[in-house]
Amino acid sequence: MFDSTAEAIRKLEESLFLREFISDASYLGAGLSDDFEECGKSGRLYSKADTVANLLSCEDDRDIKITDFSCCEVGDGVFLAHYATDRGDGACYRTSIWRRADNGVGFELVFHQATELARV
Repeated sequence: MFDSTAEAIRKLEESLFLREFISDASYLGAGLSDDFEECGKSGRLYSKADTVANLLSCEDDRDIKITDFSCCEVGDGVFLAHYATDRGDGACYRTSIWRRADNGVGFELVFHQATELARV
């Protein structure tokens, strides 16, 4: 699936790598659902507050590139995105769940997980 919804979600994922967006507490507050959870590549669980604080502490763009992006609707207004990233210090497979925002405009991130990939 590569339509306007998938493109919008990919752009939202990419925005979370850019200082322009991750330095904006209002942007993060609106983009992450109140019940947001993240499972980092370390296996540690993060709340919305943890994730916002971590992103706000970034001083530069995060050097992360998306490859092999896919996105599909798994429920009414709920979308599952999968993609790989490589940032030099290791590759990860990432999964996110996005849902249409309550106002019907845009999306909010509900869940994100990064799993480190073994180098072979």
